[in-house]
Amino acid sequence: MTRKIIFDRSAFHGGNFESIQKSNLKNLVDDGIICVYFTVAFWEETSRLARTNKDELKKQLLYLLSIDTYKWFRPIENIIEAEVKNGRRLEDDFYVFTQEEIALKQKDFIDIAHGNLDISQAIDEHEKKFILR
Repeated sequence: MTRKIIFDRSAFHGGNFESIQKSNLKNLVDDGIICVYFTVAFWEETSRLARTNKDELKKQLLYLLSIDTYKWFRPIENIIEAEVKNGRRLEDDFYVFTQEEIALKQKDFIDIAHGNLDISQAIDEHEKKFILR
Protein backbone atom coordinates (compact mmCIF):
# COMPACT_ATOMS: atom_id res chain seq x y z
CA MET A 1 0.00 0.00 0.00
CA THR A 2 1.41 3.36 -1.06
CA ARG A 3 1.54 6.03 1.65
CA LYS A 4 0.69 9.58 0.68
CA ILE A 5 2.41 12.62 2.16
CA ILE A 6 1.91 16.33 1.61
CA PHE A 7 4.77 18.66 2.44
CA ASP A 8 4.31 22.03 4.03
CA ARG A 9 7.05 24.56 3.32
CA SER A 10 8.02 24.59 7.01
CA ALA A 11 9.30 21.02 6.64
CA PHE A 12 12.27 22.49 4.77
CA HIS A 13 13.19 25.37 7.10
CA GLY A 14 16.50 25.48 8.90
CA GLY A 15 18.21 22.12 9.19
CA ASN A 16 15.03 20.23 8.29
CA PHE A 17 15.89 20.17 4.60
CA GLU A 18 19.25 18.50 5.23
CA SER A 19 17.56 15.89 7.46
CA ILE A 20 14.98 15.11 4.79
CA GLN A 21 17.62 15.02 2.08
CA LYS A 22 19.73 12.55 4.09
CA SER A 23 16.74 10.33 4.84
CA ASN A 24 15.67 7.43 2.65
CA LEU A 25 12.64 9.36 1.34
CA LYS A 26 13.90 9.39 -2.25
CA ASN A 27 14.37 5.60 -2.17
CA LEU A 28 10.86 5.15 -0.75
CA VAL A 29 9.43 7.36 -3.50
CA ASP A 30 11.46 5.56 -6.19
CA ASP A 31 10.21 2.21 -4.87
CA GLY A 32 6.58 3.39 -4.91
CA ILE A 33 6.17 3.08 -1.15
CA ILE A 34 5.53 6.80 -0.68
CA CYS A 35 3.72 9.18 -3.01
CA VAL A 36 4.49 12.86 -2.47
CA TYR A 37 1.73 15.40 -3.08
CA PHE A 38 2.45 19.11 -3.46
CA THR A 39 0.25 22.18 -3.30
CA VAL A 40 0.44 25.28 -5.43
CA ALA A 41 1.20 27.23 -2.25
CA PHE A 42 4.20 24.97 -1.58
CA TRP A 43 5.74 25.72 -4.99
CA GLU A 44 4.94 29.43 -4.73
CA GLU A 45 6.65 29.61 -1.34
CA THR A 46 9.61 27.62 -2.64
CA SER A 47 10.05 29.96 -5.60
CA ARG A 48 10.25 32.91 -3.20
CA LEU A 49 13.60 31.54 -2.00
CA ALA A 50 15.02 33.06 -5.19
CA ARG A 51 14.63 36.49 -3.68
CA THR A 52 16.74 35.65 -0.61
CA ASN A 53 18.90 32.59 -1.26
CA LYS A 54 19.42 31.43 -4.84
CA ASP A 55 21.93 28.72 -3.89
CA GLU A 56 19.49 27.20 -1.41
CA LEU A 57 16.71 27.39 -3.98
CA LYS A 58 18.80 25.48 -6.51
CA LYS A 59 19.72 22.79 -3.98
CA GLN A 60 16.14 22.36 -2.83
CA LEU A 61 14.66 22.41 -6.34
CA LEU A 62 16.95 19.64 -7.52
CA TYR A 63 15.93 17.48 -4.57
CA LEU A 64 12.21 18.32 -4.76
CA LEU A 65 12.10 17.50 -8.45
CA SER A 66 13.81 14.18 -7.72
CA ILE A 67 10.98 13.17 -5.36
CA ASP A 68 8.16 14.63 -7.46
CA THR A 69 5.52 11.99 -8.14
CA TYR A 70 3.41 14.25 -10.39
CA LYS A 71 0.77 14.80 -7.74
CA TRP A 72 0.14 18.54 -7.46
CA PHE A 73 -3.17 19.71 -6.06
CA ARG A 74 -5.06 22.34 -8.00
CA PRO A 75 -5.59 25.69 -6.25
CA ILE A 76 -8.47 25.60 -3.78
CA GLU A 77 -10.26 28.37 -5.67
CA ASN A 78 -10.48 26.16 -8.77
CA ILE A 79 -11.76 23.22 -6.75
CA ILE A 80 -14.45 25.18 -4.91
CA GLU A 81 -15.64 26.86 -8.10
CA ALA A 82 -15.90 23.53 -9.93
CA GLU A 83 -17.68 21.77 -7.06
CA VAL A 84 -20.18 24.61 -6.63
CA LYS A 85 -20.83 24.75 -10.38
CA ASN A 86 -21.39 20.97 -10.50
CA GLY A 87 -23.16 20.75 -7.15
CA ARG A 88 -21.13 17.75 -6.05
CA ARG A 89 -17.67 16.36 -5.38
CA LEU A 90 -15.83 15.71 -8.61
CA GLU A 91 -13.80 12.72 -9.79
CA ASP A 92 -10.55 12.26 -7.86
CA ASP A 93 -8.38 13.05 -10.87
CA PHE A 94 -9.82 16.57 -11.03
CA TYR A 95 -8.14 17.55 -7.77
CA VAL A 96 -4.61 17.20 -9.13
CA PHE A 97 -3.04 18.73 -12.21
CA THR A 98 -2.46 16.42 -15.16
CA GLN A 99 1.07 15.18 -15.81
CA GLU A 100 1.24 17.44 -18.87
CA GLU A 101 0.31 20.51 -16.80
CA ILE A 102 2.90 19.61 -14.18
CA ALA A 103 5.61 19.03 -16.79
CA LEU A 104 5.04 22.55 -18.13
CA LYS A 105 5.39 23.99 -14.64
CA GLN A 106 8.44 21.87 -13.82
CA LYS A 107 10.30 23.12 -16.87
CA ASP A 108 10.88 26.54 -15.30
CA PHE A 109 12.04 24.96 -12.04
CA ILE A 110 14.47 22.71 -13.90
CA ASP A 111 15.82 25.64 -15.93
CA ILE A 112 16.29 27.68 -12.74
CA ALA A 113 18.04 24.82 -10.96
CA HIS A 114 20.46 24.40 -13.86
CA GLY A 115 21.03 28.13 -14.30
CA ASN A 116 19.40 28.26 -17.75
CA LEU A 117 16.72 30.75 -16.75
CA ASP A 118 16.93 34.06 -14.93
CA ILE A 119 15.27 33.52 -11.57
CA SER A 120 13.51 36.89 -11.39
CA GLN A 121 12.09 36.44 -14.89
CA ALA A 122 11.04 32.89 -14.09
CA ILE A 123 9.24 33.95 -10.93
CA ASP A 124 7.31 36.59 -12.84
CA GLU A 125 6.36 34.08 -15.54
CA HIS A 126 5.63 31.41 -12.95
CA GLU A 127 3.23 33.69 -11.06
CA LYS A 128 1.40 34.53 -14.32
CA LYS A 129 0.87 30.97 -15.52
CA PHE A 130 0.91 28.81 -12.41
CA ILE A 131 -2.80 28.83 -11.65
CA LEU A 132 -4.59 27.24 -14.57
CA ARG A 133 -8.20 28.20 -15.00
